[in-house]
Amino acid sequence: MARFLEKNNKIILGVLLIALCFSIALVSGIGKGEEALASPGPADPNDPFIVAHITDTHFYPLSYLYNGTDETILKSQLLDRKITSEASFWTNLENIAAMDPLPDYLVISGDLTHNGERKAHIDLANGLRSLQNEIRGLGKHNFQVFVVNGNHDLYNESTYDYSSGVAVKVPNVTRKEMSLIYAGLGFPNMYISEAEAFYSADEYSGANSKIPYTQSHNAPNIDIVWNFDPESAATDYVQGDLTYIASAEGQYVNFVGLDIPLSNKDEGHVLGATLTQHTKEFLNANKVESAEAFYIGIAHHSIVEHMAYQEEYITDFIVRDPINVADYLADYGMRYVFTGHVHCTDIAHRISFNNNQITDIQTAASLSYSAMVRTATIEGSITDESVSTQNLYIQNNMLNEVDVTEAYDQGYIKDSTIALLGLEEYFDITEGGTKKINDFQEFTSGIFVDGILDMVDNYLNPSILGTLKGMLSDLITGFVDLTGLGTLVVGLVDGLVDQINDKILADYEYKGTDPLLAENKIFGYLRDMVDKILNFDLAGDISIIDYVMYIYQNYSGGTEVSSLDQVPSEYSAVTETMRSGEFVEQLFNIILDKEEGLYFLIKGLLETPLDLSEVENFDVYLSLLSTLLKYPKDKPLTSDNIVLGELALKALNSFGPTIGFELDLGNQTIMGFLDAVLEDYLTDSLYQGVGEIVSNVVEAFYTDSTFDGNTEKTLILLEEGDTYTYTSLGREDIPTIENGKIPSKLTVTFGEDASTQKRFSWLTDRRVTAGTIQYMEKSSGDFDESKVTEVNGETVIYGTTKGLIDVGLYAQLGYTEKARHTVELTGLKAGTEYLYRVGWPERDYWTEVFSFKTAPGGEDAPFEILLISDPQGFTAEAYERVGNLIGAAGSVFDNGYSFIINAGDLVENSRNTTQYGYYLDVLREYMANTTQVVAAGNHDSYYFEMEDKYLPFVSSASVYLDSYNYMLMNYNFSLPDQDTLTGAYYSYDYSGVHFTILNTNDVTAEGISAEQLEWIKADLAGTAKKHKVVVMHKSLYSAGPHTKDADIIAMRAQLGPVFEENGVNIVISGHDHTYSETFYIDSEGQEVTFANNKTDKVGKKGILYVNIGTVGNKYYKYQESEDVPVYTGAELHDPYLANPTFGKLTFDGKNLFYQGFEYDAETDTVSEINPPFRLSTLDIILISVGSAVGAGGVGTGIFFLIKFLKKKKLAA
Repeated sequence: MARFLEKNNKIILGVLLIALCFSIALVSGIGKGEEALASPGPADPNDPFIVAHITDTHFYPLSYLYNGTDETILKSQLLDRKITSEASFWTNLENIAAMDPLPDYLVISGDLTHNGERKAHIDLANGLRSLQNEIRGLGKHNFQVFVVNGNHDLYNESTYDYSSGVAVKVPNVTRKEMSLIYAGLGFPNMYISEAEAFYSADEYSGANSKIPYTQSHNAPNIDIVWNFDPESAATDYVQGDLTYIASAEGQYVNFVGLDIPLSNKDEGHVLGATLTQHTKEFLNANKVESAEAFYIGIAHHSIVEHMAYQEEYITDFIVRDPINVADYLADYGMRYVFTGHVHCTDIAHRISFNNNQITDIQTAASLSYSAMVRTATIEGSITDESVSTQNLYIQNNMLNEVDVTEAYDQGYIKDSTIALLGLEEYFDITEGGTKKINDFQEFTSGIFVDGILDMVDNYLNPSILGTLKGMLSDLITGFVDLTGLGTLVVGLVDGLVDQINDKILADYEYKGTDPLLAENKIFGYLRDMVDKILNFDLAGDISIIDYVMYIYQNYSGGTEVSSLDQVPSEYSAVTETMRSGEFVEQLFNIILDKEEGLYFLIKGLLETPLDLSEVENFDVYLSLLSTLLKYPKDKPLTSDNIVLGELALKALNSFGPTIGFELDLGNQTIMGFLDAVLEDYLTDSLYQGVGEIVSNVVEAFYTDSTFDGNTEKTLILLEEGDTYTYTSLGREDIPTIENGKIPSKLTVTFGEDASTQKRFSWLTDRRVTAGTIQYMEKSSGDFDESKVTEVNGETVIYGTTKGLIDVGLYAQLGYTEKARHTVELTGLKAGTEYLYRVGWPERDYWTEVFSFKTAPGGEDAPFEILLISDPQGFTAEAYERVGNLIGAAGSVFDNGYSFIINAGDLVENSRNTTQYGYYLDVLREYMANTTQVVAAGNHDSYYFEMEDKYLPFVSSASVYLDSYNYMLMNYNFSLPDQDTLTGAYYSYDYSGVHFTILNTNDVTAEGISAEQLEWIKADLAGTAKKHKVVVMHKSLYSAGPHTKDADIIAMRAQLGPVFEENGVNIVISGHDHTYSETFYIDSEGQEVTFANNKTDKVGKKGILYVNIGTVGNKYYKYQESEDVPVYTGAELHDPYLANPTFGKLTFDGKNLFYQGFEYDAETDTVSEINPPFRLSTLDIILISVGSAVGAGGVGTGIFFLIKFLKKKKLAA
């Protein structure tokens, strides 16, 4: 009976209250007419309402903090803002309750607690329910608080109580527990008896808390549905289950709390977020069917990108697959979404593919710089019978003063700590009265750098060794279950640290003043290196710390400039230093310094004999290892003389093949191999590329063209010229490459018959359901839609990958989907130029107009080809430089080039499909206006492989998820039947020349695969063309670092005879990033006598092998070899190329001609590569014979000199 009364007390009390109110109304209404007796009725659904927003409170209970005398602990807990998290929360609640007018709703978008501590959740929830009751008591009877979870809030294993001075583990919470703790705050109501059963006695009474358990129910006018069953007996919920929809009676607005953080019971705390299919199904099933209804979302992670590159470089701070998620929510009707996570203030907008809008309102954390309560006022109206409008007004209510009386009086904040950190100006301490931080904004800004340095101190401190040993012990014993192994690991760490201090760093003197670091040299050494980086002057007197502070304050505060020309000159200078690659190079120089960098430590560890005989039980394991590595019994491993480099090399040779990892070092040591790798990869192009990436991201942080709000109530408009934030008329459809409506990565390739067929390929957003080409002969005039022929292509949705974090040497990949459109034109006229465009007629999405040419008919039509190789960039700027080269290269063609041959390595990392966008879209004016012939390079060899982690993002069962080569996804080549995973081989005829394109990724230990080899023989033997040209990425003969690679040597022996036997004239290659032309050579690589090496004309005797270098700026060292008879090239290197290079192949209707060129970017000019006066074997023979007959020898010498000087040259 008691249970019945408790559960139904609302009904019973409601009946009594209604009766009471009716009686009062009846008495007070006597003589006042019918109007006085009428109930007020529902509010106008267009009435304005106010939503207050706070986020990332990271609440941490004071009772978990330390209030002893250890200043190191006191300093750290003040700098990492644990102390001020509780104080700022309570101050914010006071400020909200004092607002005029009061808000109608408060939304809190996750990271409610520091690290998900159960007590923190309970204290914060009680505070919010207390506020909810207070504001309802002030007249806002239906005031409602809505909360959602953040990544820190659930399943977090880093939940500790530090009150004793050491970390003591305390409980975290699950999803189900969160739904109970936040009862009445968007989650199901909890009755007193349920609360008493759920909470412990201390939790219920509020022991060591500001207030006890406080009850408050969801507002009676709000109907809420959850993605979980509150009556379920399930012990926990899964990701997405905490999503809910709250609908206010008589209002158009509906709130959606989104459970998107990936944190879960198996993995614990996870930084990222996804909107699961499970969640979408719930939303779709519970959508309010009303034309006027709209939604306000609450989510921890960004839904819309707030800065360029957010998805790429701070991936886990935005929901995965943000474009599709934002578009789904915008189309669902979500006009606004309140987010946090980034601890910064920003407002971002997106127009969906279907032209619906969504605005993401991101608010700074409540305990950091720019802390505020943000208020959003939403006003709706009907302008006429058919058009509804809505305006959003934003106001930033800054948190200026924070009451820290409780923390100070209980000793968590001490005068000595304030003085130690130099923070006296920020504290207003009144004896016996209120203690407060008087300028919270400046305080949080001021401790930002100190917090970073304190974190560095904590990590570069001998005390971290205990944590490190524990982590390593747990990690290794998790893989290998051997008794005593954990103890051994701990002993080895101590032994290695001692050996580093005593041997490797014996002569090193710590430059700082901390006696602890002076005693523990490895930590002093590392701290000196970090200090060198932190204090490095980027430009002028601006240090890295200064630069980071400038970026942090502007982005966090939402005070970014709207354009780059508004950035202060001193910071612009820093960005340009980064962009040039100068800073990146200097950073690497500090880290890899051979005397004071990590290089010195690594070299010492690999090469110094170490004495680990003091490590307990090490000899037992060492004996086992000695046997496994097959050390001679008379020379076993001994613990007093361990050389880690030798041990690692032995282990690689022994175990590498077993696990599929083979590393052929030849006679190199591990350190020698590392030196070679560093020399190969730490190039100017890497420094510049990384510098360009860093500067682009930095510029995205400190520039923002959208208004982010200020302390005045201000109307938010999406675009210049708007009158309203939203109108039901919708947004103008503006198709672009960026939004996927206009085709990108457009390529043109030859069909089976180059004179009558062309093939096209392009990519769009997956929602572009068809692809079409329109074309007409150029001779018929300007492009005219009424004159075009229209051909529909084939459209397939591909699952693929894109780069999230990409810095050249490393890329983190994410899943995406693209519509791939392909079309083939047949029956074209030979030797004819056409105009064309491609797109989607249904929505009138078209590219600009481009042109293509068909091959001429017959055998004797002249033509010229542009030869390039290895652009191999990973930034848009890299391809802009390539574009400058191609533009300048046009000057060496009298009638333009008929097509482009690229010998491979189009991009640095083909798995990052964004890079193909740089290559094909940045160079669009060239690549879409010509036919491309491409040989797959080793960097183009990667292929897509579907992974389980991508499955949640697959849009439908029709998506193509089979493995395919990434490069070939962007081309529609006409190919013979073959395995195309690593690239492709193919051939075509053009006038009197046959071109054979090889795939040098398709190799075995014997060279090119047997299948491809048979095709090559048949292809070369099967053509009657007078001239035969082979294009292959890896060069059989070159003067670069790969000339002695095993696969090159194997192909050299295998293909040389095939080429010679089948009359190949010239072989065009890349790969080595050096330029070289061989003498005319035979199948054995020997110089052919009576071959003329000194003219552009391609000879009939022997084969000319040309490595055309690179059109990029990644250069390798020129390396001559006795196996490669190079005629031209050495003079261009010192030992690297000074400029990018390219080639030109000309057919005059009878003969082939080859010329090489280099491009000077500084002067934007091209000059021909003229071979030096170098004697061939034939020259030497003739001169020797001539010398023997006296004057004849002089005559012969003059003859060759004149012949050389007559050689045609191109002026710069």
